[in-house]
Amino acid sequence: MLTFKAQLIHPIKVQKLGIDKRYHDDQASFVELNPKDMHDKLCLNEVNRHWENATSLASDIAKDLNKDSEKEVCEIDKRYFALTMQKDDFRNLDYKQILGVVNIIEIASTLNHLKFLQVEPSCNYGQKKRKFKDIGKGIIDSLKLLFPSRDITLEALDSSINFYKKNGFKVVSPFGDMRYSPNNIPKFSPKI
Repeated sequence: MLTFKAQLIHPIKVQKLGIDKRYHDDQASFVELNPKDMHDKLCLNEVNRHWENATSLASDIAKDLNKDSEKEVCEIDKRYFALTMQKDDFRNLDYKQILGVVNIIEIASTLNHLKFLQVEPSCNYGQKKRKFKDIGKGIIDSLKLLFPSRDITLEALDSSINFYKKNGFKVVSPFGDMRYSPNNIPKFSPKI
């Protein structure tokens, strides 16, 4: 069976803090990780290890990827992605350059479920002197671009509901369930 290592999906713009103490556009790469590839698996485990001091959903993503890597065939379609500052050589992802990770479940041809999304803790909104910003937005925009005709559902933590609202999601239940529907929202133009 052939397996492929992390593959570039597309470039996406993020904001990087410059020496002038202002944010400027910089290009990041949105890549898909392969659960069957040992290097991708090790890379995500290193991300988890280095982010573990913060409340990290990266550990949940790493656990899911590790479980999927051991299965011959996954019973559901899960996909894993990372936003990295790395510009090439995606066969050898550098965990130190990863700014965010996400996993989704493809439920149907018109629906994806965003299971977990984690931004590198020092880049989270509200952190002082964060080196990068717009990481979470870049990941969401990348998913919208990759799946232009699919709704995206998720269960948001209370602390992240406003973030998802700003990115086009609507609350659909009192328990934090949210949904983005490309058919009900004006088309966006992601920064690429």
